Amino acid sequence: MDERDSVSSDEEEEEEDNEMNSPTVRDVSMWPEYCNPAYEMPAEIEIHVVGPSGEYTFPLAIEKSVSRKVYLGGYRHKISGKVYHHANTQTPTESRDKSKDISNLRTRETQTYEQRTLSVQPYRECGTQMQRIDLYLDDRKDTYKYSRPYFTAQKLLALKRVKTIEIQRCWRGYMARCRAARLRTKIEGYQRRAEVER
Repeated sequence: MDERDSVSSDEEEEEEDNEMNSPTVRDVSMWPEYCNPAYEMPAEIEIHVVGPSGEYTFPLAIEKSVSRKVYLGGYRHKISGKVYHHANTQTPTESRDKSKDISNLRTRETQTYEQRTLSVQPYRECGTQMQRIDLYLDDRKDTYKYSRPYFTAQKLLALKRVKTIEIQRCWRGYMARCRAARLRTKIEGYQRRAEVER
């Protein structure tokens, strides 16, 4: 940073101080409390808490920033030279380098369709009609449906384990048969060569 930059920054600070001390800024009555530019944050504030156990107050120390705000983009007034910061560049955002969670990309749940609960109004009202004393319903072709026993997640895991072992057993048997066939072919070829050489 050269001498011109330090002089210009000192001039900007003096201009800001002059602006803050100007009568329009120091006139507290014309500014609402939430946007008064003459407001200075105290070193300590009192926090009042109302809870189920009662009300209590405690002091809270405030650490003020002593450095100037970093310029990350904005506008500069051509006449007054005042710098306005972009709100977008001054607001912290979440980092975009977070990797996507791919732990559930290839599970059984993600390979099936999403289930939805729907209520249905049947077209034939008589299909849901219950038998009464004054109403005869033909029940000769009726079938009775019974629910199966409840299948828990532990039972499903045990069933998957048994089926996995069965698949592994079949695959290992197939691989063993292939190896035995290769060895058998090799031995037969060796025996044929041995007979030809005699």
